Amino acid sequence: MKKIYSLTLVLMIGLGSKALAQTTLTTAAIPQVGYVYNMAVDTVPSDLLTFTVSAGSAIAQTWNYTVEFANIYGESTSFVAPSNGAGAANFPTATMAAAQPNGTDWIYFIGNSGGLYIDGAHVVLQGSPVDADYMPNALFMATPSTYGYSNNATSFATATTSIGGNTYQIRHKADRTITADAFGALTTPAATYPNTLRIKTYEVSIDSVFANIFGTWNFALLLTDSTTTYTWMQNSQDAQLMQIDMDKTLKVTKAEYLQSFSNGVAQISAPKAGFNLFPNPATNAAYLTYENKTSTTVSLQLVDMSGRLVGNILNEDQPIGPQKVFINVESMHLPKGLYFLQFKNNEGLQTLKLSVN
Repeated sequence: MKKIYSLTLVLMIGLGSKALAQTTLTTAAIPQVGYVYNMAVDTVPSDLLTFTVSAGSAIAQTWNYTVEFANIYGESTSFVAPSNGAGAANFPTATMAAAQPNGTDWIYFIGNSGGLYIDGAHVVLQGSPVDADYMPNALFMATPSTYGYSNNATSFATATTSIGGNTYQIRHKADRTITADAFGALTTPAATYPNTLRIKTYEVSIDSVFANIFGTWNFALLLTDSTTTYTWMQNSQDAQLMQIDMDKTLKVTKAEYLQSFSNGVAQISAPKAGFNLFPNPATNAAYLTYENKTSTTVSLQLVDMSGRLVGNILNEDQPIGPQKVFINVESMHLPKGLYFLQFKNNEGLQTLKLSVN
């Protein structure tokens, strides 16, 4: 996820042949409490020079970023209950929280049928805690959204802190334009993902800093900035498959891709090439297509968010070659929600997300 960073006096909040069908992101793409994203991150300037972003298009695209990532390091984001985060009392309506890599800052989120929103942030500036509540909440990802979706909104946050014996008030304004500008197949060093949607987020931030002098707020500093972020998402795997961050000059400052994630039930790796689960979300039925490299015994089970087995779909010997498995969702009488398909053969275990409408 896009991170929150603190500056000395300024709080900046900002949060990756055959035609492909357009993808619609649903609530299946929203992270839940208990999820842990394990990302591979590249911030080496010489590597970042090689990253390019194609223009948005109504025609399906094919993105391949297998070569650009050269010097990576691991970075994890855990989504926890809001009560576990620092400053939680100031965000009573948040549904989850995520600690930032520096170990002191936290982002608070609200997830609902309309999407994922940033409720606010707890940051530490020069040893002083600051809590900023976004009014209104800033949209991070809308659901449902498909190619052509666009939203522009402005959020405000005011925070007061003491630094060096002086008291400052930071008045933050963020104007965010979120556009689903492209769709297609994405390939990262981890996997190939069909039916992805690319989300472009352009944010302009204005920070006005006031100093308290003899009980009166006096203007001290004005800083403006802008960032552009491209994020690739997919319902069947995860909310974020890859992300590219750019500064106001459109210079790439960071790139990252999904290596694996844990949902609290199982560790989920990036899907092997050729795996495709559709439609997703499913109402009456879904299909899983894949290809066996050798003859193998295949088992396929469906579990709920708690890890409880809700359906034994398949357990049989299969020949080499392409396969297509019918999943009768209607016959299992499943409540609406998120489930996990656990596929096992002689190459190991593969877990995919399935949303049931």
